Amino acid sequence: MQDTVYWEDIEERENGGTPQIIQTIRAALAFWVKEYIGYQVIEKHEDFYVKRALERLLPNDNIWVLGNTIAKRQAIFSFLIYSTTNRPSTAGTKIEGGGEGPKEGLYMWRETGNGKDKPLHGAFVAALLNDLFGIQSRGGCACAGPMGYLGVKPGWTRISFPYYISNDEFEFILTALEFIAIYGQRFLPLYHFNLGSGSWTFKKKAHQDLLDNAIQGMNIGHDQSKDGKHDQSAKFSDYLETAKHIANLLPKFPPQRRLPEDIGINFLHFRV
Repeated sequence: MQDTVYWEDIEERENGGTPQIIQTIRAALAFWVKEYIGYQVIEKHEDFYVKRALERLLPNDNIWVLGNTIAKRQAIFSFLIYSTTNRPSTAGTKIEGGGEGPKEGLYMWRETGNGKDKPLHGAFVAALLNDLFGIQSRGGCACAGPMGYLGVKPGWTRISFPYYISNDEFEFILTALEFIAIYGQRFLPLYHFNLGSGSWTFKKKAHQDLLDNAIQGMNIGHDQSKDGKHDQSAKFSDYLETAKHIANLLPKFPPQRRLPEDIGINFLHFRV
């Protein structure tokens, strides 16, 4: 032990291999930004987004916000989005959204009178948010494996509303969720589902003609402000209009995909 040399600093001594220099700098900068902005400002913005998001999402019968929606919470939402059937809903489905509604420029379409069916797979919703709208989310059980095992395994979709997003971005995210609550199931045939991993992959080659027909003839053009930058709200509206145009080309109630013989349809708690 006489020839063994240890770092005096405990953090350096417990660091295996090359120190995480870049990661340490990034973490320090994150704390610096927090101190510069002020946690009171961050909390105020996030509480505001939480309140508005709950006002929009809770009245939507096709969206189930998980967790305690009354207690004070962070601006992180885990949720399930239900598919629909052509059976009328006895509860009176309000899948067009609630609260004050989307702001002008982010029009939400309505399609009522359908019954609620199994929820869409969490990873599928995450794939749609990414592929249709460029919105990053997370599908699965996140870091709450035991909770997922005891509750809604194999998971849900999770999204956050950080304090620094603009009001247009916030409204766009909510409207995208409402869109998937209405039209999400129509996109199921466009994706390959891996039963083993739970991943969803877009069938690009198989549906290239469909996408070409959807985009062809659409007048998509972003308005520009005086400084030459694209108007963000107009860009978001274009994304929603394009997604709606594609949805109109798809069957409203796609058939259930074929499953292996050893897996019964009742075994799956999600719509695939």
